[in-house]
Amino acid sequence: SFGLGGKLTAIFGILGLLPLVLMGFVSIYVVKITHKQDVAITERELLRQKIEETKKFIDEAVNRFKIRVTYNEKAPMIIPDQQFLMEKIFEEAEFIQEASFADLNGLETLKMSRARNDSGPLNNISDLPKFLMAKSGRSYLGPAYKTANGPMMTFSGPVLNRQGDVIMVFSGEISLSPLERILINAVLGETGYLYIIDND
Repeated sequence: SFGLGGKLTAIFGILGLLPLVLMGFVSIYVVKITHKQDVAITERELLRQKIEETKKFIDEAVNRFKIRVTYNEKAPMIIPDQQFLMEKIFEEAEFIQEASFADLNGLETLKMSRARNDSGPLNNISDLPKFLMAKSGRSYLGPAYKTANGPMMTFSGPVLNRQGDVIMVFSGEISLSPLERILINAVLGETGYLYIIDND
């Protein structure tokens, strides 16, 4: 059996260990809080980066649909010039799936599609928002919509001559698959992920 001295030694020993145990718990708690803060900082930085990449993609698409040509007159471009420009745009911007030029009356003059060999019927788009906004000199971005080939958006913009006059409208459908690639490359720990939602 312990004598009084042994009991006191044991009590003081336990009391001496108590601050160490408490410090251990406090250290673990502080590390946990710090880790959470580090993760939150990493998440915010990743979100900021992906927002910038998404904005860059959208800005590039907007710029593709706002065209300035070397025409001096206010007349529409001739068909061979439209064809040349359309082929160049399709070659440089793979995300554009379908596009058309329309005159200022809203009548399509040339159409091209990656999905079809033929251009499809030329339509009157004079009452559509994509035409009306581009005719006024502004860019149009429609809502995202789903297709069998993934999400798409409608874009349009003015075709401007040297003087800055709107002489035609360029509109089309773009694939949002590049955004998917941007998000897939984002890693939030082992199970985290990013997603984009529309206005609704």
